[in-house]
Amino acid sequence: MSARASEIQTHRFEYSIPDNPADFDPADFTGKAVAWVKGLVEPGEKIALSASGGVDSTVAAFLLNRIIGADLFAFFIEDGCRRLIGGKPEGEVTRKIFSELPNFTVLEVKEKVLPPLVGLSDGEEKRKAFISNYKKVSDKYIGEIGANWIADGTIAPDISETEGGFKSQHNVGWDYTVRKLEPLASLAKPQVRKVGQHLGLPASFVHRIPCPGPAQIVRTVGEFTEEKLNVSQHATDLIEQLVEKYYEEKQGKPYLYDEATGIRTPFQYFGMALDPGMEPDAELTKLANGILGTDTACFRMSSRTTVVPEEGTRPEIPIYKPVSWVTVKGEIDYDKLDELCQEAWKQLELPRILLQLYENPESENNYVVGIRVVESAAAKEARPVRFEQASLLEMGKQIAGHSGATKVAYDISHKPPATIEYE
Repeated sequence: MSARASEIQTHRFEYSIPDNPADFDPADFTGKAVAWVKGLVEPGEKIALSASGGVDSTVAAFLLNRIIGADLFAFFIEDGCRRLIGGKPEGEVTRKIFSELPNFTVLEVKEKVLPPLVGLSDGEEKRKAFISNYKKVSDKYIGEIGANWIADGTIAPDISETEGGFKSQHNVGWDYTVRKLEPLASLAKPQVRKVGQHLGLPASFVHRIPCPGPAQIVRTVGEFTEEKLNVSQHATDLIEQLVEKYYEEKQGKPYLYDEATGIRTPFQYFGMALDPGMEPDAELTKLANGILGTDTACFRMSSRTTVVPEEGTRPEIPIYKPVSWVTVKGEIDYDKLDELCQEAWKQLELPRILLQLYENPESENNYVVGIRVVESAAAKEARPVRFEQASLLEMGKQIAGHSGATKVAYDISHKPPATIEYE
């Protein structure tokens, strides 16, 4: 347990993860995690659990339910910032996931969460505003039920990104009125999925794609407005459907899952809404023309995005750099686009490049949408999925029509230097 975790009475289960993902034993982990929880939590003590509906908090909930049953009080905060899933609010989907838990409840707080966010532009400010409300709502519920503990699905990447200075996470490093329990703190996403399978959770739960705690807030890049939030929600919903349809057609299933390692492909996919402001970038255009061997038009957007800090450094505040926008004529050459991304970072310190797919000048809203689809083992590194060009262009056209975006682009950036999420 880190010094910081100790200061805020956070208890993290420490478990050694093997170097080979296939060697992770979910039964061994579960047995030791159960013993660890029983050694901390006294009989009759209540645990409140913040349930997002994502795989991490779902696995944490069902693990704890196995141990303490009716003393577990899982809750979902409906803040208006969640995804749409197949056109349905995420809270509606989460109710079904947790329907068998006896004390599950949904806390409706949209009117309290959204107004303080309007007008905020800085990603870290938005995260902290969300965290402040998240904590207030959680503390209030903890007091109402007389809980002795608060638990959630915090995993190792959440901790490393917060303590490494990437960004603030809603579930790491914040003081609660009671002790905090983090049974999954040593795991990454693939191990969490394997534990979920071991607990008997359906594949539809275990294989869900990751989504950040602040959800679509950090996918409304730049100044926050409810209209932009709506654009990002509808874009993400359709992107999820189109990506899974693409894999169904090409692979015979909506995604690939490696039973031995717990790795899901694609790892993550979503849409983000950005402000349309951009200025021509002569330096990037010259670099792109030389690498791609074709005429390009490159722009530096007003939107800014987080960067993975250099190894061994811990910035006091997250590092933000401009987002770049590129239009290319002719065939997409992913190898050359990868080279462009590498050189743009090396020479110009530009971490993120969006490749334009579609423009809709008749759109009534004033936002552009970016598509992010990546492959990754455990979120430390990520690379964009290489879609066939015709499919990618059609995806852009459909998303523009569905979300109302004036332009749509595909994020071709790698992690590092770009983070998977934008803010």
